[in-house]
Amino acid sequence: MRNFKPKKSVFAWILALLSVLPILFMVWLSILNSDDINQSHFFPQKRNNPVTFFAPQENELPEIAATSLGHVYVFTDTSDFKGEKIADINSAATVYAQNESRLWAFSANRGLVEIDLKGKNERIFYDWNFFRNNYENFDHFKFYISGDILPEHFTWLADKLNNDPALPGDVTAPTISSLAGIPNFYSSEEIIGQLNWILTPNNKALNSILSYWEKWDGWLNPQIHSLFKIKNSTDKEKFLLFRFCLSELFPNRISRLRYFPWQDIWVSQVASSGLSVLAAGDKVVMGIRGDLFPGVAIFDTETKQLSWITEARGLPSASIQNIVQISDHEVLVAHDIGLSIIQFDAGKITHNFMFGEYDLPYLDEQNLYIRPLPDNKISISYGTGSITFDFRIFKTELAHEQVSISPIISSYYENDKGYKWLGYNNGKLEVLNDSNIQLRAGEIPKGDRALQWNNYQDIMRIMPLASFVKNSALVGIAVSLLCTFFAIFPSYAIARLKFFGKSTFTNILLSSQVLSSLPFLIPIFVILIILQMKSFHMFNNFATIIFANTIFFLPLTVQFMYNMFKAIPPNLEESAMMDGCSLWKTFWKVIMPVILPAVATCLIYIFLFVWDEILFIWILSTDSSTATLPVGIRLAIGQMANRPELLMAFSVIASLPPIILFCLVQPFLLKSFTVHNK
Repeated sequence: MRNFKPKKSVFAWILALLSVLPILFMVWLSILNSDDINQSHFFPQKRNNPVTFFAPQENELPEIAATSLGHVYVFTDTSDFKGEKIADINSAATVYAQNESRLWAFSANRGLVEIDLKGKNERIFYDWNFFRNNYENFDHFKFYISGDILPEHFTWLADKLNNDPALPGDVTAPTISSLAGIPNFYSSEEIIGQLNWILTPNNKALNSILSYWEKWDGWLNPQIHSLFKIKNSTDKEKFLLFRFCLSELFPNRISRLRYFPWQDIWVSQVASSGLSVLAAGDKVVMGIRGDLFPGVAIFDTETKQLSWITEARGLPSASIQNIVQISDHEVLVAHDIGLSIIQFDAGKITHNFMFGEYDLPYLDEQNLYIRPLPDNKISISYGTGSITFDFRIFKTELAHEQVSISPIISSYYENDKGYKWLGYNNGKLEVLNDSNIQLRAGEIPKGDRALQWNNYQDIMRIMPLASFVKNSALVGIAVSLLCTFFAIFPSYAIARLKFFGKSTFTNILLSSQVLSSLPFLIPIFVILIILQMKSFHMFNNFATIIFANTIFFLPLTVQFMYNMFKAIPPNLEESAMMDGCSLWKTFWKVIMPVILPAVATCLIYIFLFVWDEILFIWILSTDSSTATLPVGIRLAIGQMANRPELLMAFSVIASLPPIILFCLVQPFLLKSFTVHNK
């Protein structure tokens, strides 16, 4: 007997460990890399370290190589071509641009980082909060001159502002020029200055125009009505309201407004899409492919400020592929639908070239490689083709020499003599002469092992987890409350009262627990289809989902509470009745306080059962608006079959609420069981 308790304790710990082990394994898989899991590696492997920057330095300084993971190497010994690691900025999907002794790193997780090549260290970094704050403080409501605005656009808008009534259909209404107190809007670029004068803080002209526009209720843009309802509007709200109203009344390339709020950077998506960076003079020009970045960001290394070239300022697409410098004050940007020339000092677009125009082939959303050439030309390589484009006289020609960049090459640099510096996705380096003969070759070590905590950010971006959790909580709470309430009375009646057909009813109740829910799915689905055809809204309806689950879990709840009532000694009720209590009063005043902890236990267990329910909700929910977490996991399996780590992350998040709930109510459950046993 003395050894029994230690053995019992060890056995209990073994059972606890076996219960927790699957959860821990699921958590572990959720922070691994998909490649490691698909290759049956259940521990993090050393990461691939693609070379994204490899180029010679001026004045015969050592060659610099930098990788996607933020490792920077200097190659001083050309005999064995082994590099010295001078910096590690711990970044992801990093691209680089050099400006004298500074190397600018633009990465998916850290933003912009300045690396001092002489000091061999990281000097300063500007994270995504810096970009966001600067973008939100940037004046997005000013009028700008972009490359697609022609002289006739100035003339048309000036004529409308000077002669047309401020409101459509009202010939007696004053003109915008009279409301603003401007004698005449110019039919030239000077109209931009006049419009921007209206958009100045505490401007009486702006208040006069908005007060007149507020009288009209025919606005089509719903945001206009919302802004007019705001009391004590800020200057930014007034500017936005003016731009909305002007673009609706007088639609024009000058009056258009395309404003996009800042989106939080999705590290994995940005890393897979690609980044671009270029150092030009005292400016660093940056862009990201995809729709997660507003456009082109221009960082002034002297003032430490950002300026933006966005679609509101005439940029045709914010999805940037390449940035190359074409003059001392200009860069050419390749985006998904064409090319744009930007004067980075002035912060404006001078020309837009759409694919399909000027004999450019249709290369929309294709992967491009852009290289500057002499005589105002650039080389555009795509797939197995290559063309040259003269961006001054707008002429396209087939390239004399077809350039095809292999997908395994992650960095390519060619000097005036035809020498090439190649960096590869596997970390290898190669220097070729003008005859493509290898001069030197080397390799950069792989990256350290790392856990992928950003898997949780990815799954929350891909799937509407907040909606799934809210729906699961709503359905679980509603069904558990309804089942518990409606089960109290029949379970008490079965446990205490004698009535005709009691044994038959009890047997039917018990047999319903033996049957699976599958036989009920088809009849229920057919009934709901018939009701839906009779104009009843049955699918994607929380009332239908809660009703169906309540009916299914009600027998289980009755059986659960029947055992509770059966365990109460009958003499407790007899004593209450002897004291003059009626049956109803005995039930509420004596029995219910005794079983209240057990009722709470029943609520919790039914909630957990409903939380895991999938069959009924799956056929009743046809989209994510009413889907719960189990249905969401089923949907995720179809979408991310090749991303097991994301499925594991989804499962971990789905398991957290019931685990937290159980931990919080565990003392209460133990107390209820103790009272029940007594």
